[in-house]
Amino acid sequence: MENYKVPASVKKINGIAFHNAKNLKNVTFAKNSSREEIGENAFSECKALVKITIPASSQLPSLWLSTIRFNVKCTVPRGI
Repeated sequence: MENYKVPASVKKINGIAFHNAKNLKNVTFAKNSSREEIGENAFSECKALVKITIPASSQLPSLWLSTIRFNVKCTVPRGI
C-alpha cells in the first residue's frame, strides 16, 4: 500500500499502527476529520513515507510530529 486515506470516522490511530509499513508513501486524513489522537510512533520506520496531510478540522496535538522522519512533508493547519 503506497497511499492511505484515513476515514473521518477514525478518531484515534494507535501507537505503531503503521510501524514499518515499508511501501507507505502518502497518508491523507479525510477533509471532515476530527481526529483527536495519533499514538506515539504510529508512523515509525515508514522509510518510504514522504507526505502526511492533516485537515484543519483535526484536533491533534503537535507532539506526535516528533516521531516523524525528518524528510516527511507534513501539511498541518495553523494552531496544531
